[in-house]
Amino acid sequence: MSCLGILLASGRAWGQAQCAQTTHCRANGHSTMSQSLFPYTEDITDDTKIQTPVTTPQNLSGPTLNWTMISGPCTELQGNLNGTNDFNALLRAQIQVHSAQGVAANARYEVQLQVDGQEYGWYVRRLRGVYPQLDVFAAMAPVKAGWHQYTVWARLLDAGTITLSNTYTMAQGSPNYYAGAKSVNANPLTMATTFFQPVTDSVTVTLSEAQDLVVQAYTQIDAGTAGQTVSVRPFLDGVPQNPITTIGIPNTTPVVYDGKNYLTVITNVAAGTHTISLNAKTNGASTTFSNREIDVVGFPAGYYSTFASSTSTVLVQTPNASPQPYWVWNDGCGYWTKLLEATIPPHTGASNHMYEGYIRIQPNLTGSPLGHLVFETFYDPTDKNQSIDGGGRFITVYPYEDGAYIFGDAMLWDISNATETIRLWARKVTCGTGNTGGSFNVTDRYMWVKHIPVTNGCWYGP
Repeated sequence: MSCLGILLASGRAWGQAQCAQTTHCRANGHSTMSQSLFPYTEDITDDTKIQTPVTTPQNLSGPTLNWTMISGPCTELQGNLNGTNDFNALLRAQIQVHSAQGVAANARYEVQLQVDGQEYGWYVRRLRGVYPQLDVFAAMAPVKAGWHQYTVWARLLDAGTITLSNTYTMAQGSPNYYAGAKSVNANPLTMATTFFQPVTDSVTVTLSEAQDLVVQAYTQIDAGTAGQTVSVRPFLDGVPQNPITTIGIPNTTPVVYDGKNYLTVITNVAAGTHTISLNAKTNGASTTFSNREIDVVGFPAGYYSTFASSTSTVLVQTPNASPQPYWVWNDGCGYWTKLLEATIPPHTGASNHMYEGYIRIQPNLTGSPLGHLVFETFYDPTDKNQSIDGGGRFITVYPYEDGAYIFGDAMLWDISNATETIRLWARKVTCGTGNTGGSFNVTDRYMWVKHIPVTNGCWYGP
């Protein structure tokens, strides 16, 4: 999450200019950079802040076909994305359904990610009956230089009311001379395979230099077998790439259509022309996919990043005698288990952070089903001003195997000539009504953290 205030407190903002226009944007949950080759925004409807342009908690009632805006830019600005060059905007949203009233099992809600009122991602989710339910959405929008408004909209298609809380969105632009591609295929595709086959169309990009390619995808799953798993991985020029991530189909009878967004990355792709697809295997079960989308956005590979992954089994439990995070989320709501750790070497130059990751969750739950993920990043673990969380989310451990994606960001988070350490943590939540101790297993997992260069530009305060 945005952390510029911490940097300012420690006097390490790299001299990056505050924009001349005086605003209350950051106080209202908006961290936006303007006039940059790599435009950036983070917009959070935080329960503790003054809310503009939407309030939180926010109730959505159905059935309705009308859309309600649930996230948008600071109202004191023309928008929340402002690039000096035509750019491809990587759009992400994390929506927390805090509670539901009068909704049937498997009720549907839909989400649109829009730029300047145009839809660039239209997705569906089912309510699964355990709250908070947190869902991740992602898309890509190619846009022109100048100001743009990134907004998120939602609607409840079935009867009842859902309450949204702490909606978190971010967007990271990359100038269009880096890779950008998008394909949406609404046609149904049925497969029953134990090996990887394309589930999206292939897209083609031509790279003038080595790039890290962020690959985002979506499928609507129209039919399948309750409790089965679907594994996906990116393919580059027909060759399988890692990581492999796996999701589960809800253990309901009959299986009803649901949607899933996928986050992955192909690092250090050489200059030249390449094809990219997302491939899936259904582990032998007949599965029908539709509305199959793939988005690709490139960032310079020569700029700093780190990738870590593992397939070992880790027990996440409370109590836990393992070392705990140095700073973030030590709030008495459960012990943390470290899943991954990586470092980025010392360097100079202002940058923003972009995080993404994934965990595969086994159905061996004891205790309540609520869990929590968080990125921790620090330079000096003894100094709170050099430690932040890079983003967190709740997870639900279901009685079937499933996976959870996570993303995060940080604005102007850099300390000169110091090694950065990033960790991904998980815990069982033990506070709040009905939450108890217990455990669950995590197997396959990955995290990728990328520094995005800040070229020119200013940030809106205070």
